[in-house]
Amino acid sequence: MKQVYVARDPIQANVLKELLESHGIEAVVQGERLFSVRGEVPVVYPTVFVRDEQAAEALEVVKGFSESEKGTTEEVPESASWKCPVCGQENDAKFTECWQCAKQEPQGEPAAEDAQAQRSQPRPPRVLGVIFVVLVILLSLLWYREHLREEAIRRSYEDRHFGRKP
Repeated sequence: MKQVYVARDPIQANVLKELLESHGIEAVVQGERLFSVRGEVPVVYPTVFVRDEQAAEALEVVKGFSESEKGTTEEVPESASWKCPVCGQENDAKFTECWQCAKQEPQGEPAAEDAQAQRSQPRPPRVLGVIFVVLVILLSLLWYREHLREEAIRRSYEDRHFGRKP
């Protein structure tokens, strides 16, 4: 077996493995399970291996894969950011919506009237917050129901075994 690629994560390794197999090259990914414990053990990246006799053909496929991977990653400077015209929140350049009020990133300078009109509009509901609250309430109710059931079983047991009458 010959190593042909070291991936940045298990997904990338398995995508390359499938690509190689679509070209008729048997491939194996090793180290993908160890990737999940990085930080606990020395860094282990998922690695793609092929048979020695298929290595030259695999390296050609890997070369094309690497070039396509470079073309898909768009580098955004870390310091770039934009300010939401509605709520004034400072957002990283990688976000196209304001994380606080969910308004789209402005493409140009908005007119003062537009900004004022947007501020007067009601904010969208916080869907994730509402879902979280509902889940907490449901889990609390389930726990309480289980607690009542266990209490009833305990009382029934005590009544039967210790002669208490309800």
